Amino acid sequence: MKNILIHPHSPFSNEEGGIVVQYYLAQLLEEHGFTVRLYPYRGHFPDCHIFNKFYDNDFPIDDNCVVIYCEGIQGNPLNAKYVVRWMLSELGQNVPYDWVHGWGKNELVYHFNTEIKFKNHPEKVGNIYKTLTTIYVPKQIQNRQEPNRSGWCHTFRKTQMHKTNWIPFLHPHDSLEFHHNAEHTNMDSVVDIFNKCEYFVSYDPLTFLSCIAPLCGCVSIVLPIEGKTKIEWLYMTAFAEYMEYKQIDYIYGIAYGMDEFEWAKNTVHLFKEQLEDILSYYKEKHITGLIHDIHNFESAQNTIQNVYFS
Repeated sequence: MKNILIHPHSPFSNEEGGIVVQYYLAQLLEEHGFTVRLYPYRGHFPDCHIFNKFYDNDFPIDDNCVVIYCEGIQGNPLNAKYVVRWMLSELGQNVPYDWVHGWGKNELVYHFNTEIKFKNHPEKVGNIYKTLTTIYVPKQIQNRQEPNRSGWCHTFRKTQMHKTNWIPFLHPHDSLEFHHNAEHTNMDSVVDIFNKCEYFVSYDPLTFLSCIAPLCGCVSIVLPIEGKTKIEWLYMTAFAEYMEYKQIDYIYGIAYGMDEFEWAKNTVHLFKEQLEDILSYYKEKHITGLIHDIHNFESAQNTIQNVYFS
């Protein structure tokens, strides 16, 4: 069985969903019997509750090793023969599109979210276009059934996805903002806020905070992306494949714009059960698919060459 080395693109932070899911992938692959290590970011060995085993020359990076990079890593710094490129965001969204030219043409590609090309080329889905979605839900995220829940909170984060210099505000002036600071990256603090507030507005259409909120009983509202329908937005999220499988076009407790406010409010109590079903689906299907490709690396079709150049 091959050794697995995952190379994160930044230090661990509960705030960065892309980092959290890399650590969680390490945990899942170890549960399936692989020897897994995380490559220490700039020599740091953080004490992480999700996965805490870091590479210290435990095994050679040779024919029996697969290295997993996300799109945030330029080139192949570990000079690995077998590379998996995990696209946590669409190429060109958070990193320059031309980085693809520095990646090996035989690297295997997996997408965390589906992209428009999946819809445009359905014949490639499952063989050339493949997804690998691992959603980690910390145990402390829960609805404490606060009797005096009230008020609003919001976050801006990746507003560049709206591709405009001006966005309309959906939150009131006294809404509490989630900032990029230590207080709001602590998951206990995040859960406290979502259990006290009644409504959460996200101007970042893809942040996982939009899911943490309804888990805590806080109604989630996403600012719509101009020119994109609800279906088009949902197709950008980690839920797309599941919804297609279930033949549905909604996620409970999350409103795409204020027009769905009442519906989200009336269904927020159903989100937890739906998310559990989503997690079960992805854990069974995606991890199994990745493991199959790791054992059959040479014959897999989802290569950089086929995904981005053919």
